[in-house]
Amino acid sequence: MTFDISGKEFKEDNSIAKSIFSEIGVLKVISYFDTEKLEEVKDELTIIYNKIPDFTNVEFGFGGIKKHNAHETGKAIRVINPQYYPMFGKTISLIADDPYLDDFLNHFYPPPNRKLMQVFTTHEYKKAEGEEVPRNSWLHFDPYPALKFAVMLQETDENNGTLFVIPGSHDEGKHIRENMLEHKANFKKGFSHRFIDYQELFESRYTEDDKVYISASPGDLLVLNTDVWHGGGVLKDESRDRMAIYYHNRQK
Repeated sequence: MTFDISGKEFKEDNSIAKSIFSEIGVLKVISYFDTEKLEEVKDELTIIYNKIPDFTNVEFGFGGIKKHNAHETGKAIRVINPQYYPMFGKTISLIADDPYLDDFLNHFYPPPNRKLMQVFTTHEYKKAEGEEVPRNSWLHFDPYPALKFAVMLQETDENNGTLFVIPGSHDEGKHIRENMLEHKANFKKGFSHRFIDYQELFESRYTEDDKVYISASPGDLLVLNTDVWHGGGVLKDESRDRMAIYYHNRQK
């Protein structure tokens, strides 16, 4: 199943990209961003990460800057209050100032929408297994519908935690989210949204073995319908690390 398109094709006519995304819920746009600009983004985030304790998730929210929870495999940052955008100027502008991505987003979530409702970034540098694996690294759907733009800031593959998905599975995630989702604390105080949470309640046409790892190079853009079964990979090779950004966009 092909879900790749070049950055040049996307910018000249994104109708094919929209069709692919509608059908399978995932898209990889190759060489979309300028790599020098991405290095500036990485430098900006590195300065902030260097001020954060190991294995901590920090929220820049409406209640100020505070620890959100633990992040067992490295560090994480979530930005939900636009007041803090100046601290993340290069990171935010990568998406905020892009008319092509505006057009793509507005096609699926017509304005007014909640563009950049949350910016979530992680720096992974520790291997983890079992219960130590972060919630977002299990095969799951998001408990609220969103369109995410994901950016990897270095060469990323299965061994250093690239995104994995089951293409075309968004109908299952949507069905469970709309009809079966239990809004209560579950695994690590999150909603019941993991694939394994519903194995006894829902007969999926997929298994864990159907997931596909999306290798990415600096400059690539990954787009995800969060109803698709997906997850952020974990380190399998501790000689490497992985810094990634996930831009959350939701309907109004």
